[in-house]
Amino acid sequence: MNRKFSLLAVGNFNPINGFDIIVRAFAAFVEDLAEAEKTSIELTLVGEGLYKEKLYKLIELYQVSNWVKVIEKPAYKELRTYYRHASVFLHASFEEEHALLKRALSFELPIICFDSVASTRVVDDNCGVRISYVDFWEGVHDFHRAMAMLYDDPFALNLMKQGATKRYTLFKMPKPLGQSHEPKESEGEPSNGDQ
Repeated sequence: MNRKFSLLAVGNFNPINGFDIIVRAFAAFVEDLAEAEKTSIELTLVGEGLYKEKLYKLIELYQVSNWVKVIEKPAYKELRTYYRHASVFLHASFEEEHALLKRALSFELPIICFDSVASTRVVDDNCGVRISYVDFWEGVHDFHRAMAMLYDDPFALNLMKQGATKRYTLFKMPKPLGQSHEPKESEGEPSNGDQ
């Protein structure tokens, strides 16, 4: 299976945002793949913060630097390109970040995230995988398993992309003609109350 599979995570590089969980889960995912499959996968981490150096060390420790890109402070246009080229959006944070999740949906991205108040409002089973947090290592295992499931099943991945588009329409507000719409932090819950 040599199709491109690109994972994207965006946020501040700090311990609460779970980039360490994402890197460890991705390392396990890479380890399970055949050598030929490894040429078509990548993980892009976009953000900034004090945890950056620890993140680089973790990437080296788990020997995934060939597949992981760390992008700091991209221009808005560049950031949109990362979203457009991604296959799946990863969110291992416990912070309430509706805007990040909605932005991922706006780019038709299935989401793998922890189950939280924010994720329950934004992500349903048709557009993502919500993981119950038990402990750190269980979280790593469950993110790894979700990555592998979406990689191994292109049909399920495509269905979730369609689900992301449908889910995002619940958050869209009417826009003036000729203007594009980007999700904003101030936008509320789905208009039909569906959770």
